[in-house]
Amino acid sequence: MSHRPSAAMTKRPGRQGLLLLAALAAAVLGVVAIVFAVLSQRSAPEPPASARGTISVQRPTTPAPSTPAPNSPSSSTSSGRGSTSTSAPSTTATPRAPRSLPRSSPTSIEIPAIGVHSSVISLGRDADGALAVPQPGPDLDKVAWYDGSPTPGETGPSVLEGHIDTTQGPSIFYRLGAMRPGDQVQITRADGSTATFTVNAVRSYATHADFPAGQVFGSDLAYPTLRLITCSNFDHASGHYAGNTVVYAHLTAIHR
Repeated sequence: MSHRPSAAMTKRPGRQGLLLLAALAAAVLGVVAIVFAVLSQRSAPEPPASARGTISVQRPTTPAPSTPAPNSPSSSTSSGRGSTSTSAPSTTATPRAPRSLPRSSPTSIEIPAIGVHSSVISLGRDADGALAVPQPGPDLDKVAWYDGSPTPGETGPSVLEGHIDTTQGPSIFYRLGAMRPGDQVQITRADGSTATFTVNAVRSYATHADFPAGQVFGSDLAYPTLRLITCSNFDHASGHYAGNTVVYAHLTAIHR
C-alpha cells in the first residue's frame, strides 16, 4: 500500500506517523536486505568516523529585504571531513538554498563519487508493511524511490533505496558506504528538472534495531532533503545483512 503525500509533509495530518510506521517495519524486517547473498561475500565499503558529518543541516537564513541575494547553495557547506557552517559578513546577506520543487517522480539518479548511474523505479510497502525492495528481474539492480515519501526536491526527506548485492555480485548501492560529506547526488525528475543534493552525513547502523526511523523518515520536514539506504554488516552465520547504511543529503541546486 502506498501513500501519496502533498508537497509539504507538515501540512498533512498523520503524515509523519505513517512514515515512521513504514520505517519501523522496514527496520525490523531488514529493508534492502538480500536473503540470497553470495557465499563468497566481498566486503562492501563501510563509512569511517570521519564521514559521520551532521545529519540535519542548519536551515538557511532568509536575506533581509534591503539586501538582495542570489539563489545559491545553503549556508551549510560540506567538506571532506564533515559539514560546517559558514557565516556571511555583516554587510552581505546569507545565501538562500534553492526553493522546494513541486511533486514530480524521479526518473534517474547519478552519483559520480561512486560511479552510480541508474534509472529510478517507484515502490511502496509490501504486504507486511515494510518498504518493498526491487525484486529479481529487470529492476533488481535499479534504485527505487519510496513513493510514500516526498519526491526529490519536495519539502521533507525523500527516500531512495537500492540493493548492496545479489546472487550475481555487487548491486547498485554496493559502494554507498564509500560516500563522503561534500559528494553530490543528481536526480532527474519527470518534469525535466534535475535536483542536486550535497551529502552532509554518512552513517552505518550495525543492527536493524539501531535503525533511527524517526531521524530517517520524520526529521528535516521543513526543507528538501534526501536519504539513500542500503543494507550493511553481512552476517555469514545467518546469511543475512544485520544493519543499514544511510546517506543524508540536502538540496543545493536545481537545473531545468
